[in-house]
Amino acid sequence: MRINLTPANKEMFTSKHAELKSTHAKFWDDVAKLKNINDPHEEARQFFILLNGYRNKTSKIVNMLESLSHKDIRENMPILYKNLEYKKLVNVDAPKSFKAVETQDGYLKNKISELINVKKK
Repeated sequence: MRINLTPANKEMFTSKHAELKSTHAKFWDDVAKLKNINDPHEEARQFFILLNGYRNKTSKIVNMLESLSHKDIRENMPILYKNLEYKKLVNVDAPKSFKAVETQDGYLKNKISELINVKKK
């Protein structure tokens, strides 16, 4: 999609894409360091903390880029923005997909949190 954006927004997308790649690489570097933790419970807890931080940062970047692309399309491609199929994709299909992912993510997050936060006997 960034191919059709204005030059300033293309630059922003390129910059944020690089930031996402850097965040991804840092996440895996941090995960690799977890093998030094001897307690499996603490290792799982630390992984959960890293995963939440990674999820939050990437979600923030992706949401910002999505807003940027919508604004750019609305301002610079009004014909596409008014297209009914595009509107359905953006306003109905995409939110349904995001909601499904968020629902599953929330379920998994809660289950993992329950397992990690169980009191040791």
